[in-house]
Amino acid sequence: MKKTVVLVLALSVFAAGSAFASGRSDNPGQLRFAWWGNPTRNEQTSKVLGMFTQYSGVQVEEVVTAFGDYFSMLAPLAVSRTLPDVMQHNIPQLLEWVESGLLLDLTPFIADGRIDVSKIPQAVMDQARVGNGIYGIPVAMNVSAMIYDKALTDSLGLTVPRNITLDQFAQLARTIYQRTGIRTSYTGELPVNPLIAHLRGQGVERFVQRSGGGWQLGGTAANYQTFFEFIQTGVREGWHTTLEDWGGRNRSAVNTNPLVYPADLQNPRLRSWISINWANQIEAFQAAANPGQNLALTTPPSANPQRSNFGRASMVWSITRDARNPDEAAGLVNFLINSQEANDVMLGERGIPSNTAIAANIAPKLSAANQVQAEYVEWVNRAGNSTPFFGMEPAGTAQLNAEISLVTDMVISGQITPAAAAQRVFSFGQGVIK
Repeated sequence: MKKTVVLVLALSVFAAGSAFASGRSDNPGQLRFAWWGNPTRNEQTSKVLGMFTQYSGVQVEEVVTAFGDYFSMLAPLAVSRTLPDVMQHNIPQLLEWVESGLLLDLTPFIADGRIDVSKIPQAVMDQARVGNGIYGIPVAMNVSAMIYDKALTDSLGLTVPRNITLDQFAQLARTIYQRTGIRTSYTGELPVNPLIAHLRGQGVERFVQRSGGGWQLGGTAANYQTFFEFIQTGVREGWHTTLEDWGGRNRSAVNTNPLVYPADLQNPRLRSWISINWANQIEAFQAAANPGQNLALTTPPSANPQRSNFGRASMVWSITRDARNPDEAAGLVNFLINSQEANDVMLGERGIPSNTAIAANIAPKLSAANQVQAEYVEWVNRAGNSTPFFGMEPAGTAQLNAEISLVTDMVISGQITPAAAAQRVFSFGQGVIK
């Protein structure tokens, strides 16, 4: 019987010899599969893995947690060489995992047809290429997005445009706050998402490759300072959420995001009319929405939205170095990518499928929220609406992201000036990105 293992473990308390690590099966008819999820994704994925078991006879043990805990949960398994056979991987972290030797090159599986990628465009496949190897099969296409409460803005007679500028965004935020008391969570969930849009809108890529190899930060500290100044303005004017508004809630969880939580509006300052995230997340947000909430998608605010908008593979399926059954692992990956029945269950929750035939077939079956996603993804990927984006992140990015989150909170709470925040983040990044 399939087992679900829900792990929310801190690296500091995880022992490599734990019961979970030592409980791994060597049974050639069993795999372990890891993903980060939400209630909608978890239910869909569990059903699909059950379908794979019926199809192949291979039992699949599920390893699932929230995104905020996912890579911390996997880190000690990498040390103890007990990683799951197949894992859902994030494009940003892929480069570091490949350089650490933790993933298998899937080229041999592709070459002999065990993993069929004939219906995935080459440009999409190349997003998981490192050197001469392919280290993941792109699951779906996704784009950066701002999810917003369209029912609210419509009720106020406000229009939220695509390619919204920072000035337009700030004016909307002010108006909504003045008329309803509802604030704006511009940086609440993960400050690096709006920061990337902010930098690219200034013509600056977050990371650039050195001529002699390796990576460095793009731009200067001044590019970061304007980002922190924008946040400070929102806090001073009252429309930006504060740390008190979040009240210690999990910032990476959909069901505690102020776009949909709390359900009542007796204290509207606890709510936000937006969440800067990814287009595919609209399904989970709409599922968690309150009665009457109708969510929509637009581009994250930027000085130059056409320059800052980008599309990429939402995530990839990878086979780890520790896979005991790589052939059966490849069979699972192939099933997830090419099974129409499986994708009829997942229905674009992870993004619009990279398999173009599957994507065309599921289009009429998508939920209303995913119909919104599909239209938006197609629009962003049209020529002239976005620019290419290098989605992988060099070693040190996780530490830099943590520093950005910490310093952003310090700016929000008034503990540091935007100029000092920018210099601190930029100097830190110069030290950890190599």
